[in-house]
Amino acid sequence: MPFSKPSMLPARLFCCLLLTPFGAEAESAQSTSLPTVIVLPNSSDDPDAAASGTLIAREDIEASKTTNLNALLRGENGVQLNQATASTSTGVTVGGASGGLGLVTLDGVPLFANVTGSYSLQPLLAEFIERVDVQRAGGGELSASRTLGGTIHLQSRELRDKAYAKFETGNYGTFRGGAGKGWQTPFGDWSAQAERLDISDGYTQASPVNGNHESDNYQLWNGLLRGRKRFARGEADATLMYSRGREDLDGPGRLPNGKFGWMDAPQGLGYNQTWLAQGRVQQQLTSRWLGSLQFGMTRNRQDVDIPLLPYTFTGHLWMLRWQNHHDLLSRHADQSAAWSASWGVDLQQQHGQSLTRFANRAETLTSAAAFLQSRAAWQDWQLTAETRLEDHQDYGSKVLFSGKLTRRLSDGLQFWLAGGSGFRPPAVNERLNPLFGNVGLKPESVFSAEIGGRWQLSPGRELKATLSHRDYRELIVLQFDSQSGRTASANVAQAEIWMAEGEWRQRWNDAWETGLSYTFTDAHNPLTGLAVPIRAAHQGKLWQSWQIDRQWQVRLELHMRDSFWFDRANTVKNTPAPRLNAVLDYRPLPQIDLYLRGENLNSEHSPEVNNFGYPGVTFWGGIKTRF
Repeated sequence: MPFSKPSMLPARLFCCLLLTPFGAEAESAQSTSLPTVIVLPNSSDDPDAAASGTLIAREDIEASKTTNLNALLRGENGVQLNQATASTSTGVTVGGASGGLGLVTLDGVPLFANVTGSYSLQPLLAEFIERVDVQRAGGGELSASRTLGGTIHLQSRELRDKAYAKFETGNYGTFRGGAGKGWQTPFGDWSAQAERLDISDGYTQASPVNGNHESDNYQLWNGLLRGRKRFARGEADATLMYSRGREDLDGPGRLPNGKFGWMDAPQGLGYNQTWLAQGRVQQQLTSRWLGSLQFGMTRNRQDVDIPLLPYTFTGHLWMLRWQNHHDLLSRHADQSAAWSASWGVDLQQQHGQSLTRFANRAETLTSAAAFLQSRAAWQDWQLTAETRLEDHQDYGSKVLFSGKLTRRLSDGLQFWLAGGSGFRPPAVNERLNPLFGNVGLKPESVFSAEIGGRWQLSPGRELKATLSHRDYRELIVLQFDSQSGRTASANVAQAEIWMAEGEWRQRWNDAWETGLSYTFTDAHNPLTGLAVPIRAAHQGKLWQSWQIDRQWQVRLELHMRDSFWFDRANTVKNTPAPRLNAVLDYRPLPQIDLYLRGENLNSEHSPEVNNFGYPGVTFWGGIKTRF
């Protein structure tokens, strides 16, 4: 489907862009001369931005031996996950907010949620990911995501001339197999990966507390194709991802106690299919001008066959993004100042279609945006200023801004102040989903402020702390109504969210490393005095990693999650849940990996999704070969 014209187009957008004052660039890797490999600067590549976020590198993903993003993100600062079974979508909030589109991106392309704030993290395989970048600060004008509390950016993996094969098996009748291969050719570097997962005796979706014990099974097919071609003063890259899942589903109904809730549906069945494609060209146009043009698309289709309301929902996203970066003044060894600017235009169109036995509904939302980021650095000070002019079909125009001031007190110690505004219309899936959607949703907005500091005591020791306040208006949440018994998308007229985050990482020696993260969240509606649903006050993660020798490695993780309210009236609540994970890794040869991972070893069943269960001890063992 071609882009429809938004109600305002680039003339007005560029006027605002040209009138915005320039700033300047801090010291970064991009400010140096660019060789064959060119990377357009964005928030995730800026070391100062990393201070307000979390970077999970490939070596950490590999060491975790997890299969998808659930275990990687659980307990990270500012991120809350609400998970039921392995196949069920996971509720995700970052900075206290969720989103129907763009809370998770892959190679710069926003992904659809299955329902409001609930993403299918199982198809986002750990083997497919090179890096996870969790951005929690305000702004983000240089990313395609429009979410307000933060974004989880994923970078797909490039195997180059390497190859691997793996096989895993575990309880709940779990079997997984996968392989990948990279090629370096005159036509570029190419990678192809594929995996298949079968769960033949899966944990029930509907809560066993309500008398539900039927096994709900799951099958998943995944593939990723990645290519990159470097040429003189530039490069082109492309991504194609496909996933198809088949799962047994439970559904809504009246429980034996007479209440409305989630119950066994022996014939319930669902299919979820996702396509993602992107192509991007970057070119060094002059010595101080780097340009980039990216096209991306996402297609998500859900076919659900459950009692009462079988349905099909299809969501499409088309995206075109033009971005430019100028090094106006590059910092060298004899200079104390730097200055740069990045600007561009971002066009997105969503189209959703919901088909049930009662109705056929469709909706299209087109948006256009012009953005400018300017960075200035002078000795130990850095100032970043961003502005964005957005025009949304049916929701009008908005001028947004953000800024950040950083002061470096020493080589390892820095503090920052940041703040800004944001605006997000509800995505088409949040409005049209037959079970959980709400066509009356209003757009949400936010004003945020943050203060933080990072102390690099030594190469192996780091402390980081932030305090933030976000004032959300019409915050979009997925909440339970205890009176009607229904869970649906809704607006919270006003939500005040305070967050205090702390992180500590200590490498004691070459073989022993410890990490601790903790997040305190106070999320309440000042108009009612009630807590905002699905926001835990306390959560965190403590982990220990030991490299016993060249062959053996042990890792222990303790995840802690406080209780939270499921409903807006604060009458239905779960209980706190500590959960223990462990990994044992043995490498008899450098190219062979034998491993065993266990999750929730203490078998804590406190639910994280209302009316759903939470599986007990889960474990799997595997072998991976590299060649």
